Amino acid sequence: MQYKEVAGGICAPKGFAAAGVHCGIRANHSEKYDLALIKADVRCAAAGVSIVAKRPEGMAQGIVLAIMVEFYAILCLLASFLMILFLSNMFKA
Repeated sequence: MQYKEVAGGICAPKGFAAAGVHCGIRANHSEKYDLALIKADVRCAAAGVSIVAKRPEGMAQGIVLAIMVEFYAILCLLASFLMILFLSNMFKA
């Protein structure tokens, strides 16, 4: 996959601002930013995932772990709904 660099970077679209800092997430890379904040001037929906791995199997593992976290969150939400439904039916009688 080829990426095309745009002049202005992440701030190229109107209404967006960004900043980055080094906060110690990446060990031994004090000159590189490892945390970013992107701000929009208007209300908007956004989502982001960044996985950087030196080995391809590391990237696959990161994706699998992210999917597992989402799966368990949905499973817990479903369990909560079923528990509320069960308890509400139990106290009706």
